[in-house]
Amino acid sequence: MEFLIPSVKIIHIIVSILLVLIILLQPSKSADIGSMFGGGSSESLFGSSGAMPFLVKMTRLFGLIFVITSLFLGYTSVKSISGSVVEKSPIEMFEETSPPVEESLGEPLEPSQEGE
Repeated sequence: MEFLIPSVKIIHIIVSILLVLIILLQPSKSADIGSMFGGGSSESLFGSSGAMPFLVKMTRLFGLIFVITSLFLGYTSVKSISGSVVEKSPIEMFEETSPPVEESLGEPLEPSQEGE
């Protein structure tokens, strides 16, 4: 299990970068509308139908891998936590950090002796 988590992290990073690039390669929906009216944007790098079926399939595949690796990394990170972040109640923490009343007031004041 020790070697599995770092390798899944690396796969997760690579898949997330590829997923962003694949999404950015896909043409927008507005380009299809403009090509109907003779905008000239109907020709693309991958032909008249474009690479939509290929890019859509790749987006779905990388999206599925991204979700699976996210769930795996989330599950393993929760499992590795042994205790709670809050070990003491707020009242116990306050009692430990606040000084006793006698110490906070300092030494008692003695009445001033005006007659001397």
